[in-house]
Amino acid sequence: MAARDAAGEAMETPGHLIENAGLLILGVLVYSYVGRWLPSHRPEGRLPRQLVLGLLFGAITVVMMIERIEIRDGLFIDARWVPVALVGLFEGATAGLIAGGIGAAYRLWGWGWGWGAGALPGVLSLLLTGLAAGLVHSWAGGGARVGWRHTLALGGVVCLIVAGAYLAAGQYGARLLAHVWWLLLLTIVLGITLVGTILRDQVERERLLEERARFRAVLDEATDAIRIVDPDTLRILETNRKDSELMGVSREALIGRRLDDLWPADPETRAAHEKFVRQALQKGEATSDALSHPTRAGEPAYLGGTGRVVEYGGKRFAVFIFRDMTDRLKAEEARREAEAMKAITELARATAHEINNPLTALIGNLELLRTQGLAESEKPKWVDVAVDMGFRIRDIVARLMRITRREVDRGIPEMPMLDIRKSSDPEPRPPDKGS
Repeated sequence: MAARDAAGEAMETPGHLIENAGLLILGVLVYSYVGRWLPSHRPEGRLPRQLVLGLLFGAITVVMMIERIEIRDGLFIDARWVPVALVGLFEGATAGLIAGGIGAAYRLWGWGWGWGAGALPGVLSLLLTGLAAGLVHSWAGGGARVGWRHTLALGGVVCLIVAGAYLAAGQYGARLLAHVWWLLLLTIVLGITLVGTILRDQVERERLLEERARFRAVLDEATDAIRIVDPDTLRILETNRKDSELMGVSREALIGRRLDDLWPADPETRAAHEKFVRQALQKGEATSDALSHPTRAGEPAYLGGTGRVVEYGGKRFAVFIFRDMTDRLKAEEARREAEAMKAITELARATAHEINNPLTALIGNLELLRTQGLAESEKPKWVDVAVDMGFRIRDIVARLMRITRREVDRGIPEMPMLDIRKSSDPEPRPPDKGS
């Protein structure tokens, strides 16, 4: 190659470094897009994700081998081991060996050190890098747990692998390593640690998105309406499908709105909602049995609510859970009405039964007095009977006014009735323990 001046050498090396840095950034973008299609936390997509990322990072490895960094005339290095190490570190040995195998195949195709002593060490260095990255991946416990010590340890191991490959190439490789070792060290260690940090953040972002999706799925399966609210602004931060159905608007329309925008306009009902929310925010928790809330059809509905203030990540959140109590309240009201009607029926039957007998006797005696020609000596007897029956009816009516409990006479199973006497008698007092 033609000799270049110092300025030309100074300009060439930074340009190649920028190209290689751009390739690593491209790898990060590829990683993020694949993470959307094949999330790392889904077991069924684990192998396809490793295959796809292994192939893509293998392609980046080949491009890095082509776009070498020229140190000076005729002296080149490249960062082929960095993408292999990164994909193996975060995805496991399978992805690392696939990427390393693609780079090794291109190496055997006949570039770089030629077919001499450096060919086999170059191939082995890529495969060993993928394997070492997979072992560090297992040591870390998965890509989501990769930390600084793992990236630094892998960077050191890869540097040893690369140095061994240069030394295995013979005297030429040793002389070359003596000139470029420091630049190789910086390229490999910085590339793995810095880009590894970005990928670690991407893995963490994937995990958070997956957790959010899982949280939202669980939230949507809840049978109660759930709202997560900012206690300072009362704005809704998250809600679920049931709340959307209850309000009659979409989740997107609910998120961001103030909680008090959803309260009914009626002053009394609005005050009940405000009291419930204020109590939850001030005391940390609150409950309400029946908050009135109109439906979209304008029919009255009632919500049972619980509210609690929780802290997460140094921030406060108010969680409100609402359950539609309308059907239950209607059922309870219907049950109470049925019980009341049953009691009324029993009372009516008992009244008719109790009054009918003396009333029949009273009417009969009065009829006899009116129609029969009785001797004067017999009339007082019939009058006395009529008066007694009148007193008996008066006693029955008085007992009706003193009923304090429900005692049922089941003498006729098919027609139970209230036992007026027992229901109006004073309850027996418990015996005095001291007597």
